[in-house]
Amino acid sequence: MMRNPTIAGTLLLAALLGSACVAASCPVDSIPIRLVDPSNRAPVTTLSTTRWTAHPPAYREFVTAISQHLAARLADPQHCPGSAASQQRSLLRFVRWPLVYPAGTPPQVFTVLKDAPTRGCQLHSPWLDLSIERGPVPWVQGIVRWNERQLLADQARLAGLDGVPDGVAMPFSTEAYGKLAEAMGWVRQDYHGVTPATPEPKLPPELRWLHRYSTRNDLPPSADGVYTVLPGAAERYTRLTLALIDRCLASAGQDIRYGHIQELADLLPLDEYRAPLPNPEAPFIIHADNMPGQPAVQDPQP
Repeated sequence: MMRNPTIAGTLLLAALLGSACVAASCPVDSIPIRLVDPSNRAPVTTLSTTRWTAHPPAYREFVTAISQHLAARLADPQHCPGSAASQQRSLLRFVRWPLVYPAGTPPQVFTVLKDAPTRGCQLHSPWLDLSIERGPVPWVQGIVRWNERQLLADQARLAGLDGVPDGVAMPFSTEAYGKLAEAMGWVRQDYHGVTPATPEPKLPPELRWLHRYSTRNDLPPSADGVYTVLPGAAERYTRLTLALIDRCLASAGQDIRYGHIQELADLLPLDEYRAPLPNPEAPFIIHADNMPGQPAVQDPQP
C-alpha cells in the first residue's frame, strides 16, 4: 500500500528539524558550576549532579534558572562550551551570601575573573561578573551572587534613601548585626512619626529599609533569609540576573560595568523590581550612616 506522501514528507521534515534542534542545543551540564556559601565550598560539579540538601529551595531555583538560561542562550554549536578544552576554562561560581555570616566563617570573596574574552563579552556588576568567549574555543566564566544584603541595598536606593554605596554589599558579621538588630528595637517610630526619647543609632540604609518594611522589631536570619520576608523577592532578583546575562550576550565585545540598581533602568522595569512597602505612611528611621568599623561594600572591579 502506498504511503501518503504528505504525511511522509511531514514526518521526514519533523525528523530533520528534531535532529537540527538536538545538534544546536547546548546541554546545561556543559557549563561546570561550583556552589559557595559561608560554611561550605562544594567541588566543581554540574547542575544535574549537584547535591541540594544543604541549600534552600529558592537558591536551588535560582541556580537552575541561571544555568538553564545561559545554556539556552549559547545554543549555537560554535558558542557552546561542550568540548574538553572549553570546559577546562569554564566555571560558574554561585556565591550564596546570607544577610549575616556565621561567626568565624567570613564570606569568601570572588571579584576577579580568571580570563578576559577576545571574541565575546564581559560584564561587572554587584550581582554578577560574567565573561563569555565565543571562539575559537568558547568558554564561560562567572561569579553569580545570591546576596541578601545586596537585595536590601537595592530596595533602599529605589526607596530614595541616602547613603547607599555603589558596588557589592558585603554580609554583616554576627556581632555587627546583633548590635544593629538591638538598635532597630530602640528607635522604631510609630506611624505618626513620633520618635522615642532614646538616642538614634547609626544604621546602614538597607537596614533602615528592612526596619521600615518589617512589622517586627528585628528580623533574625533564617534558612532562606530575607527572601522569605519579601514576597516575590527571589523571582525579581532572578529576573534581574537573567537580564544582565542577556545584556552581556547582546553586546559587541564591550566591557560593561554597573555600580548600582538605578543604572539598570534600561534593562528591566525598576518598578517591578521594587518591593512594595506596607503602611506607606510610616516614616523611615532618620540616620543613614554605617556603624563604625563596619564596611558596607567591596569594589566589584577586578
